[in-house]
Parts: sequence; structure tokens; C-alpha cells
Amino acid sequence: MAMRSREILAEFRTLVSDPSYAFYTEINQAYREILRLTHWNFLRAQSQNLLALEASRAEYTLDTARIRRLEAIWLKKNSGQQEWVLLEEVPPERFEEFRFANLNSDGNDDEGTPKVYVLRGGSPLTVTVSPTPDTAFTTRIDYIEQPENLDEDTSPVTPAAYDDTITLLGAGYRLEREADAGKRALGDRYIARALGQFDQIVRDVHPNRTANPDRTQQRWLR
Repeated sequence: MAMRSREILAEFRTLVSDPSYAFYTEINQAYREILRLTHWNFLRAQSQNLLALEASRAEYTLDTARIRRLEAIWLKKNSGQQEWVLLEEVPPERFEEFRFANLNSDGNDDEGTPKVYVLRGGSPLTVTVSPTPDTAFTTRIDYIEQPENLDEDTSPVTPAAYDDTITLLGAGYRLEREADAGKRALGDRYIARALGQFDQIVRDVHPNRTANPDRTQQRWLR
């Protein structure tokens, strides 16, 4: 079975009247724009393997190679019902205030169940938690994946019903660079048609969810 991206390229060639065109440059430009306008929701993911908290260790590195945006860090309690609790991300100044208030008589961070964390650095990212874990804890990371570029072996994560939107927008981006005014005008029409489909795509992102849930975004990696 042919990959969807190959079918997108075949239709792209028809729209730009270039049967020999072999690149995915404008197709990927269109794909990224669709993902951006739909807030990357098709790339939502979670993992319990990216971060493991250890006893008496407060600072960790987080591999962000496949993470475009970190959404949340959850901690699984070791007692009671072992429920998941959301760790609070705080800015560096608040983290230091929290840590100072949590120092024991030896001047070290009291150990217990972590409640807050701070992010520092780039890639790899440094995650520091407080209180320092008094035992090992399982965590879950909610994040937006870094999208793969489309090629002949990679299909888009967007619904197949909207492959024509990627094709239209990509073809428009290609034609708007042409010297011929007629081709540029055709490219403008393709772009307008593609953009007109975005509202429906957004509604289809999570059709089984309630409208307008509160999804406060964190501030890094935007």
C-alpha cells in the first residue's frame, strides 16, 4: 500500500502541472503550517519513560529530541491509591524561594514527595524538583511531539481526509513563486481554498472532546 505522502506528491504534481517534480519542500511547508494553526494537537503524546525520579536526587536531564513542547509533568504517588498528581512548574525565582523554605537544619533540601519543578537550559533540558525525592517515583510526561518531515516513506499525522488541504496549500506555495502572473494567481486561489478548510480541521482535531477545555500552555519551547 502506497504511503499517503506519495499520493500527496502525485496530486501536487497535477496541481502545479509539473509531472517530474520530486521534492517535498512546499508540501512540508504546508504540513507545518497546518500543524501550527491547529496548535499541534495531532502530535499530542505522553510517556512514562522520559523521566525517572530517584531517591536523594533533585536534578535530571530530559532528552527533548522528540519533544516540541512540554505540556505537563505528572508524578505517581507511592502511597494510598497511587494516584497521579500534577507537578507545578514554577519560574526560577519562585523555585529558589520554595527550596529555601524547605531547607532542613543541615542546609539541604528536605526529602519527600516532589511538588514543584523548574526548567533550565536547552537540549538536553535540566529538570530540578523540590522537595528532593525521598524514594524513587514514576513520572508521566505529556508533550507535543516534534513532527517528522514528510517524504516518500513518512505519512502525515493529520487525518487522511485533509491530505488535499496539504496538497492545495503546498501547490499554492509553489506557484506563488512563479514569474508568470497567471500561475501566481492560481497559487493564490489554492492557498485561499486550503485556508478555508482550517476551521473544519480544527473541529476534527478531537471530535470526541468537549469544546474549549482549559488547556493552559507552558511558556518554554514556543
